[in-house]
Amino acid sequence: MRAYRHPDLCLAALLGLVLATTCFVYWPGLGGPFILDDDPNLKLAIIDSLDWNELRKAVFGNYSGQLGRPVAALSFALNIFFSGYDPWPLKYVNLMLHALTGVLICWFTIRLLRQEPLRPQNSSPELIAVLVTALWLLHPLNASTVLYAVQRMALLSALFVVAAMLCYVLAREHLIRGERFKSLCCLLLCAGFGVLGLLSKENGALLPLYILLVEYTAFRPAHEDRTSRNLVNTLLLLCCVLPVVAAIGYLITHPEYVMSGYRSRDFTLTERLLTQPRVLLHYLHLIVLPRLADMGLFQDGFPISRHLDVATALAVLFWLALIAIAVGAHRKHPVITLGIGWFCIAHLLESTVFGLEMVFEHRNYAASYGPLLCLVYYGWQVLTRLRSRLLSAAPWLLYACLLAWLTNARADIFGSYDLFVTYSVATHPASPRAQIAAANLLIQNRGDPEQIRAHIETAMKLIPGDAGPPLHLLITYCATAAPPPALVENVLSALSQGRLTAYATDTLRRLVDTKIERHNDCPAVSPELLLRLTDAAVSNVRQTSPFHVHYLDGQALALNSRYAAAAVQFRMAYDLGASMPVVHRVVPLLYRMQVLLATEDTDAAKAQLDEIIALNRAHSLGLEPDIGAVDKLLRASGSE
Repeated sequence: MRAYRHPDLCLAALLGLVLATTCFVYWPGLGGPFILDDDPNLKLAIIDSLDWNELRKAVFGNYSGQLGRPVAALSFALNIFFSGYDPWPLKYVNLMLHALTGVLICWFTIRLLRQEPLRPQNSSPELIAVLVTALWLLHPLNASTVLYAVQRMALLSALFVVAAMLCYVLAREHLIRGERFKSLCCLLLCAGFGVLGLLSKENGALLPLYILLVEYTAFRPAHEDRTSRNLVNTLLLLCCVLPVVAAIGYLITHPEYVMSGYRSRDFTLTERLLTQPRVLLHYLHLIVLPRLADMGLFQDGFPISRHLDVATALAVLFWLALIAIAVGAHRKHPVITLGIGWFCIAHLLESTVFGLEMVFEHRNYAASYGPLLCLVYYGWQVLTRLRSRLLSAAPWLLYACLLAWLTNARADIFGSYDLFVTYSVATHPASPRAQIAAANLLIQNRGDPEQIRAHIETAMKLIPGDAGPPLHLLITYCATAAPPPALVENVLSALSQGRLTAYATDTLRRLVDTKIERHNDCPAVSPELLLRLTDAAVSNVRQTSPFHVHYLDGQALALNSRYAAAAVQFRMAYDLGASMPVVHRVVPLLYRMQVLLATEDTDAAKAQLDEIIALNRAHSLGLEPDIGAVDKLLRASGSE
């Protein structure tokens, strides 16, 4: 390879070109609207000022994941405060975070490939690093993470994990050179970035496993003195191995933590474990040979393995063989071990035992780095054997151009909600979510009611037992005199005995809100029928969100002037919402205070007010206006 006078400058210019190309191909998608669960999550982050109480409500008011993801919530709050509640600036910041993660991946890969076990033969670590970064930044599979506003959670988690890994590699380099103070500083930075990654999304908890993988493949004991090696082993044991063992032990001794996620799913733990090898194979295919029609946010139509059929068995054997190759290649080909291990570790949380959605593209945002590193590392060394530099570089240029073109095509799709939904239904007709999105789009555009119902009925056939589609179908009759009696009975049966998924609960919430705020918008559903619906949901033993169900039942009871019963449901909602952020959990108590006033039980209302005041003081909830208004009503009631 020809030597340049300023190789670092050339590589920086090449990386700059890649970053500029990334921004160019993504630009059409920045103007697209919010999609799926963007609104519910982002509205929690709206603040009117940078006052501590406002920030606290936004940062700790999100109930995504087990930790609330406060770092991501803070970024949403600041983004919305300075730029307004608008998709473009939120997606623009996502794109900048994507670019920054690419820069860190490049730096991390350079440092990694400079380690003796991983150093490429007859190739530049810097050039391989830039090429890996280019393919990762331009890969179309990442478009659904970058252009899906709320997936900043995944973006930030990956960003901080890569930053932590970079700091770890630098710490190990300093330690090998005997620079222990610098090594300690880098390790502290590694820990800090790890915490930020964990508080952005739970995938940050995988950092210890990434560290163990890099230690296993990139650093060899022979290159260090015994004291340094013992220090490293002690740190790895305390900070990586023991936390992983403790986490596994907790899951074994608390199986309900895993099993609770399956209450609203149409698959079991066994079926999930049988299906995931095929899902991971699907991901790997999309990473290496992406195809536009195979990608998309609506992947819930992926066929589930109900038993060990031939396709499932072959997928299982494939992954067992690949893992065996990774372990066996440790000494002679550690990059294979690193690439396969990175991909598998990245999927340990979201593609194993937990009852999450079966398939989601954003799970490959960090995972895709592993296969791309293997592809470039070995592919580059094979192609450099060709005598012609043009022939060596041409395949990579063509591949990068293909990825860029596909990403730009996806960005165009994300840039228009109508196109996004239409294309999703065309390419994933077996997706219930795509069918529901098509129905909602027709409702929004005041389309033909029969076409709307056709899409919802298709979704009902695809996910039998889910209470969401029948309830959604009932809402399409809102403007009529009365819904079909058979449909009403079907909805009541589904709510009481079917799966109360997030879709079903959200649809019920929208119906309750409509009846309370705009009663004339849905004359077909009387207050009495609404109460029958919420009561049916309360009786369902497969509830996954009892807080919301009892809260909605309380609102329906209040709408029917059954205030004493409503007060009981609001109290139950509060008691069952122990895992909710306090700022949301306290809302049923505010309604309970109002219905107690309606029953003229001023003593109970005063006691409820005192409880809310105590919660407000303890958690700085900013409820002073609500408390003041109710206090006036109590005083007025007492004076009478």
